[in-house]
Amino acid sequence: MKKIVLAAAALLLIAFSGCENKKGAFIETVQCSHPVKESVDRFEKILDETGLSIFQVIDHAQNAKNAEMILDPTTLVVFGNPKMGTALMKCNQSMGMDLPL
Repeated sequence: MKKIVLAAAALLLIAFSGCENKKGAFIETVQCSHPVKESVDRFEKILDETGLSIFQVIDHAQNAKNAEMILDPTTLVVFGNPKMGTALMKCNQSMGMDLPL
């Protein structure tokens, strides 16, 4: 039963992934009163508390600095749910190119 619920939730995500949201964009931008590093740390803590896995944290500004370039603070946190991702890939192995969702 648990697998069916998980698969149904995954299918709903896939079914609606091509639909636009109210703003017409899938990236939500919000203002934060904390410095970027603190905001990222807080976000990582929330992900950890909710049981989501953090696969990678990419500091684009540091990478730019390493390339002797300047970039405003820009951090990407790649996260997901391995159980859901595995269930999707069992149905269609190529889903691995789109994950994490």
